[in-house]
Amino acid sequence: KRNGNIVSASSEGALFEYGSDEEIESNLQALYEATPAASVIVGTVTRADDIGRVLNQASQAAINLRGLEAFRALSLRAGWRITKAIDRPLSHDVLMQKV
Repeated sequence: KRNGNIVSASSEGALFEYGSDEEIESNLQALYEATPAASVIVGTVTRADDIGRVLNQASQAAINLRGLEAFRALSLRAGWRITKAIDRPLSHDVLMQKV
């Protein structure tokens, strides 16, 4: 029974940085469907500005520079809205709740 349950999920330096839009949306939709209404997700989204580009060029990792606004639209399509975003030097820390 899901009433009264809360689930939290976290993705720092993982899915939101390296996944494709389709992979992220698919995972967010799966979490939406499998979790109770009070669930939250926190994570980091790589900045899509000059700082993010410098970081990406200096790294051998295949980081997707999505940025906060593009990620906001992607997460909404999967049923999650960003309720808080904190700008950090290399990323945006986000808190999401179900729409």
